[in-house]
Amino acid sequence: MAIYKDRQHVSQSTDVAFDIRNKPGAQVKNPGIYRCAGCSDEIVIGCDQKVPERHRQHTSEEGETAWLLLVLAQPRR
Repeated sequence: MAIYKDRQHVSQSTDVAFDIRNKPGAQVKNPGIYRCAGCSDEIVIGCDQKVPERHRQHTSEEGETAWLLLVLAQPRR
């Protein structure tokens, strides 16, 4: 589970980007922290990078590997 210290630097969002289930090896548009829907592992991905093909072995109880955006990093404009 991602954690934070200072609440003033994070906001809640209902953006559809958080609903996309990225398959292993998929190139993602949004930089940030991604969470595996199967095992809850978390990784950091930069803009236009790919999520890992494999990050660990899943048991059948953990389900599929699919990466969900957990925290969207927004570059300063």
